[in-house]
Amino acid sequence: MWHNWKDAFFFRHGKTHPLSNYDHDSERKLTAQGVEKTKELKGCIDRMQLKFDLLISSPVDRAVDSIGILFPGIEIVTIDELYFDTDVGQAMDALFGEHGYKSAEYYQELNPQLMAELGNRAAVQIAKEIRKHQANRVAIMSHAVICQLVASAMVGGNGPGIQPMLNVEIQEANGFRLFADGNVDYF
Repeated sequence: MWHNWKDAFFFRHGKTHPLSNYDHDSERKLTAQGVEKTKELKGCIDRMQLKFDLLISSPVDRAVDSIGILFPGIEIVTIDELYFDTDVGQAMDALFGEHGYKSAEYYQELNPQLMAELGNRAAVQIAKEIRKHQANRVAIMSHAVICQLVASAMVGGNGPGIQPMLNVEIQEANGFRLFADGNVDYF
């Protein structure tokens, strides 16, 4: 199914305020540093003259704000599956706490079937939007763990118990490019 893609670029939203400042993770906003780093990434994208047929984002403000900084004035399609729903999000908040970023592999060890399902569900929705818009080059803004899960689903197929095929590390306001053959470039 994914072999029709030319390019998919994944971006993690810019740095956000700590979870302790909010009632729920979905309310977190970009910090001043997060905005600045995202603007730096925009400069890199501009120098590379990257153009996209479709912009897809998680629905939460920090992701929408980040992709809006990178690509101002361009329509953004939001996909709910690019953010964990309330029940999963609250469970993730409890696991995540104030201990910093955890990799997709960490969460997969806790519940591999759930993580695979979340990655697959988001990948299916992305594929629907790509077909709908007949896009060949897609920018996807989400959250570090979800970017990893979706990229793994896209490269590894689908089904319960999927194991990550990509070992990617995503820093704030950085991105990676996933090629149809599963190779990855970072910028």
